[in-house]
Amino acid sequence: MSEKIDIFEKACSIDAGEPQEITLRGNDLTIRRNFTADEVHKIIRLYGPEVAEQPLQEVTRELIDLISTSEEKAKADFVDDLMQLSFPEFNKVQRLLTQIAGIRGEDGNFLTGSKDS
Repeated sequence: MSEKIDIFEKACSIDAGEPQEITLRGNDLTIRRNFTADEVHKIIRLYGPEVAEQPLQEVTRELIDLISTSEEKAKADFVDDLMQLSFPEFNKVQRLLTQIAGIRGEDGNFLTGSKDS
């Protein structure tokens, strides 16, 4: 019999390459680009109705914790600066963060590709 395939992992994990260094107005961060299906699931749920009642800053901190390998102070400084942007600026930047991480496609839709594809 062939090896069992974890179809959730195969369908939803992301392998978008090496981590990417980014900066936001002088606040540097390292963005991961490889995620298990469970990590992708947690990230995508941050955009669902279950977090609608949570403060935006709290949800943003969760997102940055999931997608960044930077030290805690760098993450906190990045989120603090991100929260100073206007809503349209914030929205564009957070969308770009998930695109760089490989979670979203260029069209802004969530993109969950296979590590084997």
